[in-house]
Amino acid sequence: MAALDQPARVMVDCRRPLGPLPRLWTSFGYDELNWTATPRGKENLAALHAIGDIPYTVRAHNIFTSGSGRGLPHWSSGNVYHVAATVEHFKERYGARVVRTWYWELWNEPDISYWQGSIDEYCRLYDVTVAAVTSVLPEAAVGGPATTGRGSAFLGQFLAHCADGPNAVTGGRGGVSTLEE
Repeated sequence: MAALDQPARVMVDCRRPLGPLPRLWTSFGYDELNWTATPRGKENLAALHAIGDIPYTVRAHNIFTSGSGRGLPHWSSGNVYHVAATVEHFKERYGARVVRTWYWELWNEPDISYWQGSIDEYCRLYDVTVAAVTSVLPEAAVGGPATTGRGSAFLGQFLAHCADGPNAVTGGRGGVSTLEE
């Protein structure tokens, strides 16, 4: 396995077609999820729906921003639910069948100025978030972080935590665990 700080080498063999390239760009993100319900937000979503041959995914940022740049597992300055209560709310409103298809990401680009905590604090927040989300919806797909081009060191430390670091919720090592374990 190549180190994360080494350039990647990609080879494309055009002599052997494998089929269409799966579209990875059918999502878009923005801050302030409440924008979605505004007249302009509804207009934009309708326009995307009209031109899309497959469904688009909304990737909302800053739902739980504490206002301090630190992801603290507490009631945030945005007056939204706690992480488990949020999943429960969406599950009740849209049904488990729908919500289990959603992707849950913790903190957009914590490797730059948006995140004010340490990598250890981020990893603890990740453990708490995964446990909270999966306690309500065990099959939920929880990921993170989305890092910038400068984020290889941050991402490397995060992946090491996931592989073998101490889990702040379960006390175990690595992996993704739920509160019930």
